[in-house]
Amino acid sequence: MQTGLHVKLPWLNYLQQKRHQRVIDEAIQIFGESGVVSGFAVEQHYREIPPLRIYEGASEVQKLIIASQTLKDN
Repeated sequence: MQTGLHVKLPWLNYLQQKRHQRVIDEAIQIFGESGVVSGFAVEQHYREIPPLRIYEGASEVQKLIIASQTLKDN
């Protein structure tokens, strides 16, 4: 059974958000204090993360969409 594109796109978006958050968290751990210095590349990405975390509910919705579409396909 082939999964449709309508299932793959939300799944890829969900995985990308999770990976982005994890990479930035690890970068802050590695660079420590200098990772949050204004103008540093890690700091710029770290500032972009809070909106993604606030939208965490959106990733929960994406999981529901993925599950419902998968069930419809079966």
